Amino acid sequence: MARAEGKLEPGTARAGAKHPAFESRALTGYDVATWQMREHLTNWDASFALGFTSYQALLTFLRENQVSPVDESRDLLVRLYMLEPSFPSQFRPPNMQDLVDFLFGLSVFEASYAAERRKKCASLLAKLLGKNRGSGYRWLRAAENSEQAVATPTRRLSAKVFSMNPETARADFWRAAQAMALGRQFNMEEILESLRDNGVIID
Repeated sequence: MARAEGKLEPGTARAGAKHPAFESRALTGYDVATWQMREHLTNWDASFALGFTSYQALLTFLRENQVSPVDESRDLLVRLYMLEPSFPSQFRPPNMQDLVDFLFGLSVFEASYAAERRKKCASLLAKLLGKNRGSGYRWLRAAENSEQAVATPTRRLSAKVFSMNPETARADFWRAAQAMALGRQFNMEEILESLRDNGVIID
């Protein structure tokens, strides 16, 4: 199966811009609270955006993570909201297969090759989101179908990605992910190699 030709993602020309979403440090509860105040969001708005089920859950989260890094899903969510402040219109996002295919550029391949690559890519995405295990695809599918609060941030992240400008959403997601990874000392090389293999080049 021939690989897709690599081409620069739309929007990567902004790579040199000093945007807070691309600061190479892990975000804390203080950063989340600052984002909420800067955007003039009510507690309900912030709760909804970050996948909490109550105001109290949000306030507890901010307090307990005041000076320590927040979880990976919400770190990425805040970075994406910094870039495009609007909230996703849908609460239940597209399925996780679509998310993995979009982020890793698998949509352009024929179905059999995409299916072969999908499980590895899903595992890499799961690791990026803090799940250090090989069953990443099963974890993502469980998050897609679960009604538990623990699954909500992952579903919100998927909804946010698909509500962004489709011309720049993938590039902005990976640039935000790279910044987060640097802050957490997470090695992105395997993910970047997989993206290159699929013809996705992020500046």
